Amino acid sequence: MLDQLSKKDDFALKRDATFTIGTRFILLILQAIWAVLIARLLGPEARGEFGLLITVPTLVALFLDFGIGTSNAYLIAQRKVAPAEIVENSLFLTLVLGATIYLLFWCLAPFISSTFLNNENQLYFRIVIAGIPFILAFRYFIGVLQGEKRFLIYNASHLLTPSILVILFLSLHRIFHFGVPDALTAWVVAWLITSIFAVYHVTKKTKFKLNLHFEVLTKSLRFSYKVYLAEIVSLLNYRITFLIVGYFCSIKVLQSKDPGYFVVAITVAEALWAIATSVQVVILPRFVQSSKERMADLVPRAVRNVLFLTSIGIFTLRLLDPLLIPFVFGYDYLPTLEPLHILYIGILVAGGSKILGTYFLGIGQPEINAYFNFAGLISNLLACWLLIPVFGLAGAALSVSIGYLVVSLLQTVTYLRESGVSLRRLILLDKSDILFYFALINKHIVRLSS
Repeated sequence: MLDQLSKKDDFALKRDATFTIGTRFILLILQAIWAVLIARLLGPEARGEFGLLITVPTLVALFLDFGIGTSNAYLIAQRKVAPAEIVENSLFLTLVLGATIYLLFWCLAPFISSTFLNNENQLYFRIVIAGIPFILAFRYFIGVLQGEKRFLIYNASHLLTPSILVILFLSLHRIFHFGVPDALTAWVVAWLITSIFAVYHVTKKTKFKLNLHFEVLTKSLRFSYKVYLAEIVSLLNYRITFLIVGYFCSIKVLQSKDPGYFVVAITVAEALWAIATSVQVVILPRFVQSSKERMADLVPRAVRNVLFLTSIGIFTLRLLDPLLIPFVFGYDYLPTLEPLHILYIGILVAGGSKILGTYFLGIGQPEINAYFNFAGLISNLLACWLLIPVFGLAGAALSVSIGYLVVSLLQTVTYLRESGVSLRRLILLDKSDILFYFALINKHIVRLSS
């Protein structure tokens, strides 16, 4: 009976993972179109300005999330809390926190613009922070969809944002030709529509009213504060370097176009995480519900296959990027290549790290991720201050990779020690993996030839 259930779950896992990976590749294409449009139509300097502006509300929304988005997925997967109560809490927090923080950052606009944004127009900053409540709503309610394993709506929600961005930005740019304001308006409206879409599909099946359930909130926070710390330091590890690049640009250590080059390098490199994030999404509910024996099989299999597929992506992109970058983004973006090549190292190890981080989250120990990501963040910050003044953007990219390597090393050592799994089993394909890929290739060859 247990064997049958395991096989059934294997089938569901492969189905959900395949569907989510397919969606992520579509998302990757849409994001690539958006990245190319914004880079070509704005140019390196304005592209960097836009990138710095949207980094602030993205980080603020993460701080406001308090880990509740991930906690929603965890609690619903456990089936210990009524979904309606989670929905009502999420709505209440979105409205109260979103409005309060928007007003606060409206007042802080002069300070933030002068410190991190190279004294850019404060009006731009005040436009972009309007997206904070919408990102917050999206994070809360996408967690509900993930916990309920409603991956069709989950994936559709992720596809909606870049689709609207591309269409709306092209329309605004064609009509007004305002550049950065066009992009910022499209960005805010895209998050507005996406958040409404996610909220609608969660609430249409749930009877609710605007209310705050303190008991449920307390239960969420007992778990989510650990997630919160981990997610904050993780995203800071991903994004703090970009703000530091903006700071060095504002004091003239770096050139005004350098943030634009760096954001393109980061965008291209992080596209290689499509497989890791897809597996991460579908495997979290299963980690929550699985036995230790099941985990001993799932975790190594997920990590080694993510590393294998990501390494293929990196190898392919490294061969093509000298032609791809100038062809897609324009010859103005050739300086992107040096930091991009350095980022590949960190991107590979971070792919496996994402799965191990999801494992620690799934077993109810997200604080482990917080400790390790904090170590990675400190390593990244120290490297930034030492390397960027000397090596410029190459130093920034190396700092990012150092942060990823520290996190991955700590997670791997801890997992191997606690699980008893060998390093070889964790990172190298076994016979069943190889047979699976041969069968998959053969299946497509037969289908094409028939």
